[in-house]
Amino acid sequence: FSVANGNTRIFIGSLPSTVKEADIKTLLSKFGAVIDCHILKDGNGISKQCAFVQFEDHHSGNSAIGTLDNIVFMHGADKPIRVSWARTRF
Repeated sequence: FSVANGNTRIFIGSLPSTVKEADIKTLLSKFGAVIDCHILKDGNGISKQCAFVQFEDHHSGNSAIGTLDNIVFMHGADKPIRVSWARTRF
């Protein structure tokens, strides 16, 4: 799997179940403009503890991955968040 240099969408895993999209945007906005943030939920509306975030540019996503992946804990989490490039489905 390879990521094109134009990719601006990242995947965040190991989120606490109580996290809100506003919390994620606050954490990530220091890396650049967040265009979209979507927490994945099951059929009952319960968080799957992961999200997709789209930045305005590739550099912002790259900075977030390099700074946050497996390092930063969000409030209420028992392990660090995982941050990587989102994979495109074909």
